[in-house]
Formats: sequence, structure tokens, C-alpha cells
Amino acid sequence: DHNIEMLNKLETPTYNIKYILKMTYQDLIQLSLSELEFIKSAEPSETGGLAYYLEFKVGACIMISKNIDINDKLVIGRVGRLMKFKLNSESIVLAIYVKLDDGEAGCINKNSNLICRENDWVIIERVESIFSMKKKFSNSPSIQRTQFPLMLSWACTCHKFQGFKLTVCCYY
Repeated sequence: DHNIEMLNKLETPTYNIKYILKMTYQDLIQLSLSELEFIKSAEPSETGGLAYYLEFKVGACIMISKNIDINDKLVIGRVGRLMKFKLNSESIVLAIYVKLDDGEAGCINKNSNLICRENDWVIIERVESIFSMKKKFSNSPSIQRTQFPLMLSWACTCHKFQGFKLTVCCYY
């Protein structure tokens, strides 16, 4: 609730980002209503760290929710500020530019893009996660979800910060 409250205080435009689902048509038509609802409502912990739906604004405090590049320190729990959206001609979000709190994280990523290099930002793109519904539905197929590995982070559990030097930004 706190994350949404803080997001609503930002005066920048809202971007609603749904995941991309990849599965065969044959598998899709065989799913029950409860299986379809699970795909939509499953927690990121059940879907490889990727949310069904994201609501972001420039200025939001965010956290990486799935390891992107361990060697570049782009890992679960890394926090920062959302700086800019990269959009296509139809205003679909293609990538998200983030200023990380830890200046040592994302050095390789920052050097791979001129905008990132000039602004000390990292670019976050959608990643894929394959998860199974077999724990809840025995004969269900595997699902491939593609989404940005990010979440709001004005408020989060201590567990997410475990192992990090705690210099949290969370600007108010």
C-alpha cells in the first residue's frame, strides 16, 4: 500500500506494463479457468521473479526482482530510481533507464549505451522466466513470462536487503 501511495504522489505520467505470455495455442486452449487465473494472479515468487503487471512512473523507487547479470552486480535486491522510459512509436515500453544507488553496480551495462554512459544509468530490458504450474495443477504446461525484472521499493521487506551494504535511497 505504501508503494502505491508514494507512486501516486509523483506527478509524472503512469506507465502500465503487462507481461508477455509465450505458450503454444494448443497448450493455451487446454487451460482451465483456474489455471488462467493463476497465470494472471501468481506472485512473482511463483513466476521466477517477474510480475504480471507493473505500474511505474519516472521518479519511482525500484528494486531489481530477478538476477540480470551477477558479474555486473545487477542482482535481486539492488535498488535505485527510475529515470526514463524507452518507448516505441506506439508508446510501448521497450526498456527502462535506472539510476542505481550503488555506483559500482551495472558498470558493464552503463558502458554499453551512450545515454547510460552520459547519465550514469543502467538500461533494464525485459527478461524471460519459465515457470511451471505443476505444483498447483498436475497436468499443466510450462509458461514463459517476459517482463521487466523490477518492482516498486519505497517499502519492502528486510529479506530483500539481506547481504547488501545498506545505503538505501528511497527518496521521499
